[in-house]
Amino acid sequence: MNQHEKSESNKSAVPVNESRRELKRKRYETGDFGESYDSRYSSGLNELNTLVERRWIASHLKGNRILDAGAGTGRLSAYLAGQGFSVVALDNSRPMLETLRRKVPVACALRSDLYHLPLEKGVFDSAVCLHVFFHLTDWPVALAELARAVKPDGSVIFEMRSGEHVRLAKRILRLFGLRGPHRDESPEELATVYAGREEVRRAMDEAGLALEKTLPYDLGHSYYLAPLASKFEPLLERSVRLRNALAACELSIGRFLPSSLAYRTLYLGRKTC
Repeated sequence: MNQHEKSESNKSAVPVNESRRELKRKRYETGDFGESYDSRYSSGLNELNTLVERRWIASHLKGNRILDAGAGTGRLSAYLAGQGFSVVALDNSRPMLETLRRKVPVACALRSDLYHLPLEKGVFDSAVCLHVFFHLTDWPVALAELARAVKPDGSVIFEMRSGEHVRLAKRILRLFGLRGPHRDESPEELATVYAGREEVRRAMDEAGLALEKTLPYDLGHSYYLAPLASKFEPLLERSVRLRNALAACELSIGRFLPSSLAYRTLYLGRKTC
């Protein structure tokens, strides 16, 4: 390899992780991002997912002292605090935390990234991380840091976009000459990270976590139903009863679904050491 090739190789090896983190960080630091993010997750399919996540997580938490890592504007922290849990909410976005502090004044809110938590080892009964790891190519590093913050036999709950779902759905779409959702057409630095169950299990093992339960969910954002999403969203926004019924359905049948049918999967791990 000549000197020029070495130089080009080094450029491409400069951490995409770092460039991705910086791009995401800048996006989340815009002044109105907290309010716009909060609004986006308070309607339609996103609100339905929030119902599923809140109920499943609250029923599987161990202990009372909970870390909500990547808490955003507090959609989970607010619910857990209302259920009587003692919540520490952590996020790296100042606008997001400002919105969270207004919504959940009883929660302790800290500004930090997931890679260097300003926390002692083993101080939480459980840790939760939602809608964060799909931004991070090196998400297993962050997972290990969350595990560090949890007591032995404590739980870590997180969500991943399903690699099995995307791989199977893309094969089926190609077979019929169809295109998938536009969500994967963003630049590489901003693209979504997907992980299959075995990849997640390996990362959990390395972090000292034993996989206990999973919940495949978010059928509405699946590749199979994506063409119907725009028609379905207005119905969900208008009907609380419909959202609650669909959330109950996903919670009931989700544990029986293969990961290839649902867009996301919730993972529950127990700290083994």
